[in-house]
Amino acid sequence: MSEANSPAKPAETKTESSVDRFKGLVTVVVAVLILVGFTVLMIFLSGQVDSANDTSWSRYLYLFGAAEAIVFTAVGWLFGQEVNRKAANEAGARAVGATAKAEDAAVLAAAQTAKGEALRAGIEARAAGATPDIEERGGLGDEEPAAVAGPGQMQDLVTLARTLFP
Repeated sequence: MSEANSPAKPAETKTESSVDRFKGLVTVVVAVLILVGFTVLMIFLSGQVDSANDTSWSRYLYLFGAAEAIVFTAVGWLFGQEVNRKAANEAGARAVGATAKAEDAAVLAAAQTAKGEALRAGIEARAAGATPDIEERGGLGDEEPAAVAGPGQMQDLVTLARTLFP
């Protein structure tokens, strides 16, 4: 089932990237056309400065204000797109680095867990073969106290601990 989906995904990605490129191209063309239209409006208004009366000139200013807002949006999009692309690329690089660090930390944690479990198993195995001391038996009764494991008897556990946790 995953094999059937695998070939479809690259085709979808290729189609989506070409659609995204087409949308980007259309948006750039529209922004450039808006800038050209604004330039034409500025030339027209420059020609009307001397011949327009106050009422006409105030109407031209309203039109100019609306066109100016649209042009500022287009110019902001053109310049802002580059800034956003750089920020997005930097954020993507940081995310990749953080993912790699998280994976390394997970591997290290798993290794440390395995080492700890191995040490615990060694200690439990040693304890299972050892004679219980006075505290484990309750300390009451006429029995002889068992010999407590000394440093020589625990040397194999010390070696295991030093091997696992250098």
